[in-house]
Amino acid sequence: MTLQIQDLPSETHEAVYRWENEALGVIGFIAIHYTVLGPAFGGARVWLMPVKLRP
Repeated sequence: MTLQIQDLPSETHEAVYRWENEALGVIGFIAIHYTVLGPAFGGARVWLMPVKLRP
């Protein structure tokens, strides 16, 4: 089981990461919008996306 993490460019967020575990069939994204005031845990949003069909 290998977790792959990719740093994605963004003009609207400080950081955006894509992560994937192929063995589990899971893909996710983490987007950090604003950290100027320091670390905080403001909330989490979860959206279920359509299943990505692989050839």
